[in-house]
Amino acid sequence: MNKITISVVTMGVLALLMFSCNREKVQLSNEREISAQMEELIPSVETVLSENSGEFDLSVANDANPFDYVGLEHNKGLEKLLTANNTEETEVDDPVIYGQPLKEFVREKMSLIEFSKGYPSVVDSIKNAKVREGVSTILRRTREAKFNNVYEITVYLKEVDNGIRTATFLTEYEKEQLLSMTSTYRYSVNFWHEYSNVVNLEDDFQKKREWWEWLIIGAADAAGGFIAGSVPICGVGFNLWIAIQVSRYAGKLL
Repeated sequence: MNKITISVVTMGVLALLMFSCNREKVQLSNEREISAQMEELIPSVETVLSENSGEFDLSVANDANPFDYVGLEHNKGLEKLLTANNTEETEVDDPVIYGQPLKEFVREKMSLIEFSKGYPSVVDSIKNAKVREGVSTILRRTREAKFNNVYEITVYLKEVDNGIRTATFLTEYEKEQLLSMTSTYRYSVNFWHEYSNVVNLEDDFQKKREWWEWLIIGAADAAGGFIAGSVPICGVGFNLWIAIQVSRYAGKLL
Protein backbone atom coordinates (compact mmCIF):
# COMPACT_ATOMS: atom_id res chain seq x y z
CA MET A 1 0.00 0.00 0.00
CA ASN A 2 2.82 2.36 0.91
CA LYS A 3 4.59 1.57 -2.36
CA ILE A 4 1.45 2.35 -4.34
CA THR A 5 1.00 5.65 -2.46
CA ILE A 6 4.62 6.61 -3.04
CA SER A 7 4.30 5.72 -6.71
CA VAL A 8 1.20 7.88 -7.12
CA VAL A 9 2.89 10.79 -5.37
CA THR A 10 5.99 10.39 -7.51
CA MET A 11 3.93 10.37 -10.70
CA GLY A 12 2.11 13.48 -9.54
CA VAL A 13 5.37 15.30 -8.87
CA LEU A 14 6.79 14.27 -12.24
CA ALA A 15 3.62 15.41 -14.02
CA LEU A 16 3.83 18.77 -12.23
CA LEU A 17 7.47 19.19 -13.21
CA MET A 18 6.72 18.34 -16.83
CA PHE A 19 3.85 20.84 -16.90
CA SER A 20 6.07 23.51 -15.39
CA CYS A 21 8.85 22.85 -17.92
CA ASN A 22 6.43 22.94 -20.84
CA ARG A 23 4.96 26.22 -19.61
CA GLU A 24 8.42 27.74 -19.33
CA LYS A 25 9.25 26.59 -22.87
CA VAL A 26 6.06 28.13 -24.23
CA GLN A 27 6.75 31.38 -22.36
CA LEU A 28 10.33 31.49 -23.67
CA SER A 29 9.08 30.81 -27.19
CA ASN A 30 6.54 33.63 -26.90
CA GLU A 31 9.16 36.03 -25.59
CA ARG A 32 11.47 35.22 -28.50
CA GLU A 33 8.65 35.70 -30.99
CA ILE A 34 7.74 39.09 -29.51
CA SER A 35 11.40 40.14 -29.49
CA ALA A 36 11.75 39.19 -33.16
CA GLN A 37 8.56 41.06 -34.04
CA MET A 38 9.79 44.22 -32.35
CA GLU A 39 13.21 43.99 -33.96
CA GLU A 40 11.49 43.95 -37.34
CA LEU A 41 8.88 46.58 -36.47
CA ILE A 42 11.23 49.16 -34.93
CA PRO A 43 13.97 49.95 -37.47
CA SER A 44 17.48 51.03 -36.69
CA VAL A 45 18.22 54.75 -36.62
CA GLU A 46 20.74 54.34 -39.44
CA THR A 47 18.12 52.75 -41.72
CA VAL A 48 15.56 55.50 -41.13
CA LEU A 49 17.99 58.38 -41.57
CA SER A 50 19.49 56.93 -44.74
CA GLU A 51 16.01 56.54 -46.25
CA ASN A 52 15.05 60.11 -45.27
CA SER A 53 18.32 61.79 -46.17
CA GLY A 54 17.73 65.39 -47.22
CA GLU A 55 13.98 65.12 -46.73
CA PHE A 56 13.61 66.03 -43.08
CA ASP A 57 10.30 67.35 -41.79
CA LEU A 58 11.53 69.55 -38.95
CA SER A 59 8.15 69.97 -37.24
CA VAL A 60 7.72 68.24 -33.88
CA ALA A 61 4.11 67.21 -34.44
CA ASN A 62 3.14 63.98 -36.16
CA ASP A 63 -0.48 64.03 -37.31
CA ALA A 64 -0.24 60.35 -38.22
CA ASN A 65 0.08 59.47 -34.52
CA PRO A 66 -3.43 59.47 -32.99
CA PHE A 67 -1.83 60.00 -29.57
CA ASP A 68 0.35 62.92 -30.61
CA TYR A 69 -1.63 65.08 -28.18
CA VAL A 70 -0.04 63.17 -25.26
CA GLY A 71 3.38 64.65 -26.00
CA LEU A 72 1.88 68.08 -26.57
CA GLU A 73 0.08 67.95 -23.24
CA HIS A 74 3.29 66.74 -21.61
CA ASN A 75 5.08 69.88 -22.74
CA LYS A 76 2.23 72.14 -21.65
CA GLY A 77 2.18 70.56 -18.21
CA LEU A 78 5.95 70.71 -17.89
CA GLU A 79 6.01 74.37 -18.88
CA LYS A 80 3.52 75.15 -16.13
CA LEU A 81 5.73 73.39 -13.59
CA LEU A 82 8.71 75.43 -14.68
CA THR A 83 7.03 78.81 -14.42
CA ALA A 84 7.99 81.18 -11.60
CA ASN A 85 4.66 80.76 -9.85
CA ASN A 86 4.71 76.98 -9.78
CA THR A 87 8.20 75.82 -8.80
CA GLU A 88 7.70 74.65 -5.21
CA GLU A 89 8.16 70.91 -4.79
CA THR A 90 5.68 69.87 -2.15
CA GLU A 91 5.00 66.42 -0.78
CA VAL A 92 1.52 66.57 -2.31
CA ASP A 93 3.02 66.95 -5.78
CA ASP A 94 5.50 64.14 -5.29
CA PRO A 95 4.02 60.60 -5.40
CA VAL A 96 5.67 57.73 -3.56
CA ILE A 97 7.30 55.06 -5.74
CA TYR A 98 8.35 51.80 -4.10
CA GLY A 99 8.33 53.49 -0.70
CA GLN A 100 10.39 56.54 -1.71
CA PRO A 101 9.58 59.99 -3.13
CA LEU A 102 9.57 60.17 -6.92
CA LYS A 103 12.49 62.59 -6.88
CA GLU A 104 14.67 60.00 -5.15
CA PHE A 105 13.42 57.26 -7.46
CA VAL A 106 14.48 59.32 -10.48
CA ARG A 107 17.86 60.02 -8.91
CA GLU A 108 18.55 56.33 -8.20
CA LYS A 109 16.63 54.31 -10.79
CA MET A 110 16.75 56.68 -13.76
CA SER A 111 20.34 57.85 -13.52
CA LEU A 112 22.77 57.94 -16.44
CA ILE A 113 23.98 54.47 -15.49
CA GLU A 114 20.40 53.17 -15.49
CA PHE A 115 19.86 54.87 -18.86
CA SER A 116 22.78 52.89 -20.30
CA LYS A 117 21.06 49.71 -19.09
CA GLY A 118 17.65 50.66 -20.49
CA TYR A 119 15.95 51.63 -17.21
CA PRO A 120 15.35 48.02 -16.04
CA SER A 121 13.58 49.06 -12.82
CA VAL A 122 10.91 50.78 -14.89
CA VAL A 123 10.75 48.72 -18.07
CA ASP A 124 10.70 45.34 -16.31
CA SER A 125 7.66 46.45 -14.31
CA ILE A 126 5.53 46.88 -17.48
CA LYS A 127 2.98 44.07 -17.36
CA ASN A 128 2.14 43.77 -21.07
CA ALA A 129 4.89 41.75 -22.81
CA LYS A 130 4.62 43.49 -26.19
CA VAL A 131 4.58 46.96 -24.66
CA ARG A 132 7.52 46.05 -22.45
CA GLU A 133 9.57 44.73 -25.38
CA GLY A 134 8.57 47.68 -27.56
CA VAL A 135 9.65 50.25 -24.98
CA SER A 136 12.90 48.37 -24.40
CA THR A 137 13.66 48.22 -28.13
CA ILE A 138 12.92 51.91 -28.72
CA LEU A 139 15.15 52.93 -25.81
CA ARG A 140 17.94 50.66 -27.04
CA ARG A 141 17.76 51.88 -30.63
CA THR A 142 17.97 55.55 -29.62
CA ARG A 143 20.55 54.91 -26.92
CA GLU A 144 22.97 53.16 -29.27
CA ALA A 145 22.50 55.55 -32.21
CA LYS A 146 24.70 58.47 -33.21
CA PHE A 147 22.39 61.41 -33.87
CA ASN A 148 23.83 64.57 -35.37
CA ASN A 149 21.09 66.88 -34.14
CA VAL A 150 17.69 67.00 -32.46
CA TYR A 151 15.90 66.95 -35.81
CA GLU A 152 17.21 63.48 -36.57
CA ILE A 153 15.74 62.21 -33.31
CA THR A 154 12.39 63.71 -34.28
CA VAL A 155 12.46 62.15 -37.76
CA TYR A 156 13.35 58.76 -36.32
CA LEU A 157 10.62 58.74 -33.68
CA LYS A 158 8.04 59.79 -36.28
CA GLU A 159 8.99 56.78 -38.38
CA VAL A 160 8.67 54.53 -35.34
CA ASP A 161 5.20 56.03 -34.80
CA ASN A 162 4.15 55.05 -38.30
CA GLY A 163 5.32 51.47 -37.90
CA ILE A 164 3.54 50.99 -34.58
CA ARG A 165 0.33 52.54 -35.89
CA THR A 166 0.04 50.06 -38.75
CA ALA A 167 1.35 46.93 -36.94
CA THR A 168 -1.18 44.11 -37.25
CA PHE A 169 0.12 42.06 -34.32
CA LEU A 170 -0.47 44.83 -31.77
CA THR A 171 -3.79 45.41 -30.02
CA GLU A 172 -5.29 48.89 -29.84
CA TYR A 173 -4.28 49.10 -26.18
CA GLU A 174 -0.67 48.18 -27.01
CA LYS A 175 -0.58 50.77 -29.79
CA GLU A 176 -1.93 53.43 -27.43
CA GLN A 177 0.75 52.69 -24.84
CA LEU A 178 3.65 52.70 -27.31
CA LEU A 179 2.43 55.72 -29.30
CA SER A 180 1.94 57.70 -26.08
CA MET A 181 5.50 56.83 -25.14
CA THR A 182 7.02 57.84 -28.50
CA SER A 183 4.98 61.04 -28.59
CA THR A 184 6.20 62.02 -25.13
CA TYR A 185 9.78 61.12 -26.08
CA ARG A 186 9.65 63.28 -29.22
CA TYR A 187 8.04 66.30 -27.62
CA SER A 188 10.19 66.15 -24.50
CA VAL A 189 13.49 66.09 -26.36
CA ASN A 190 12.40 69.09 -28.41
CA PHE A 191 11.07 70.92 -25.34
CA TRP A 192 14.31 70.63 -23.42
CA HIS A 193 16.40 71.45 -26.46
CA GLU A 194 14.39 74.61 -27.05
CA TYR A 195 14.21 75.45 -23.36
CA SER A 196 17.99 75.30 -23.00
CA ASN A 197 18.39 77.74 -25.90
CA VAL A 198 15.82 80.39 -24.97
CA VAL A 199 15.87 80.40 -21.18
CA ASN A 200 18.65 81.94 -19.13
CA LEU A 201 19.40 78.91 -17.01
CA GLU A 202 20.74 79.78 -13.59
CA ASP A 203 22.27 76.35 -13.08
CA ASP A 204 25.81 76.25 -14.52
CA PHE A 205 25.48 72.49 -14.92
CA GLN A 206 22.50 72.92 -17.22
CA LYS A 207 24.21 75.71 -19.15
CA LYS A 208 27.03 73.32 -20.03
CA ARG A 209 24.77 70.63 -21.46
CA GLU A 210 25.32 69.56 -25.05
CA TRP A 211 22.19 69.28 -27.23
CA TRP A 212 22.30 65.46 -27.25
CA GLU A 213 22.15 65.31 -23.46
CA TRP A 214 18.50 66.30 -23.69
CA LEU A 215 17.95 62.99 -25.46
CA ILE A 216 18.60 61.34 -22.10
CA ILE A 217 16.05 63.58 -20.39
CA GLY A 218 13.51 62.77 -23.10
CA ALA A 219 14.15 59.06 -22.65
CA ALA A 220 13.63 59.40 -18.90
CA ASP A 221 10.31 61.18 -19.50
CA ALA A 222 9.14 58.58 -22.03
CA ALA A 223 10.03 55.61 -19.84
CA GLY A 224 8.99 57.45 -16.69
CA GLY A 225 5.36 57.48 -17.76
CA PHE A 226 5.25 53.75 -17.09
CA ILE A 227 6.23 54.23 -13.44
CA ALA A 228 2.51 54.88 -12.98
CA GLY A 229 1.98 51.15 -12.71
CA SER A 230 3.67 51.35 -9.32
CA VAL A 231 1.30 54.04 -8.06
CA PRO A 232 -2.08 52.60 -6.96
CA ILE A 233 -3.99 55.86 -7.52
CA CYS A 234 -2.77 56.07 -11.12
CA GLY A 235 -3.49 52.55 -12.32
CA VAL A 236 -1.44 50.46 -14.74
CA GLY A 237 -0.05 51.79 -18.01
CA PHE A 238 1.45 55.00 -19.37
CA ASN A 239 0.50 57.97 -17.23
CA LEU A 240 1.04 61.51 -18.50
CA TRP A 241 1.00 63.16 -15.08
CA ILE A 242 3.81 60.90 -13.83
CA ALA A 243 5.81 61.54 -17.02
CA ILE A 244 5.56 65.29 -16.40
CA GLN A 245 6.70 64.88 -12.80
CA VAL A 246 9.62 62.73 -13.91
CA SER A 247 10.59 65.38 -16.45
CA ARG A 248 10.64 68.06 -13.77
CA TYR A 249 13.21 66.11 -11.77
CA ALA A 250 15.13 64.60 -14.67
CA GLY A 251 15.89 68.05 -16.07
CA LYS A 252 17.61 68.94 -12.81
CA LEU A 253 19.13 65.65 -11.68
CA LEU A 254 20.43 63.91 -14.80
